[in-house]
Amino acid sequence: MQGAAAAVVVLLAATVAAAAADDPAPAARPFEADLTRFAEILGATSYLDQLCGTAEPDAWRGRMEAIVDAQRFGAEERRRYVAAFNRGTRTLAAVHRVCTARTRALLQRYLAEGAEVGSRLADGRGGGAAGTGGAGAAGLPPD
Repeated sequence: MQGAAAAVVVLLAATVAAAAADDPAPAARPFEADLTRFAEILGATSYLDQLCGTAEPDAWRGRMEAIVDAQRFGAEERRRYVAAFNRGTRTLAAVHRVCTARTRALLQRYLAEGAEVGSRLADGRGGGAAGTGGAGAAGLPPD
């Protein structure tokens, strides 16, 4: 993993999962946009981290599964967040085939954004716009 930023995202993923378990009313989720974005970030991070050989296989996927399980989603909601994770993975897999300095820089940007979004979710301040950030916002062209 990529140092302190990865540790923060890991800690926040665990915190988001724990906080979600305390949410008795899944019907009204003001943080849905942030949770969707967090799923995309975890998918992107999973791909980039594995591409650069710094992650345990399926480590990020396991964190995403813990969050989804803690939310006690129905089948349709679960599919939506799993699709967001997979979208994050596929989007980067389409343009990043080898680990380069740009790939590592992009990974750092995803880790930083993940820490920011995860912090909002863990603090109950979720509700940011989905689809912000990501590969386009990172300002890095594909390798």
